[in-house]
Amino acid sequence: MINGEPLVTCDRPVQLLAVGNNALSYFAPNGNEILFELTTFSGRTAWFPPAGESLVAVWTSPDEFYSYSVALTNGRARWDEPHVYRRC
Repeated sequence: MINGEPLVTCDRPVQLLAVGNNALSYFAPNGNEILFELTTFSGRTAWFPPAGESLVAVWTSPDEFYSYSVALTNGRARWDEPHVYRRC
């Protein structure tokens, strides 16, 4: 179960746009943009930003995925702290 308020809403969504075959632009509701390089493995997708922690995305349906941050210190995903993304 995931508790708490959504980070974004359909009124102010995140936008994900493909950039070629191996990258995407993540546009936050506040106007910030991050370019992620993508790599797939075991049915999951690793998102690598220019700096900082990477993310692992796990699709649960065609319209929903969970993302988990990956610790820089040991490379382990924080499976207990997911963010849910749903298509509006």
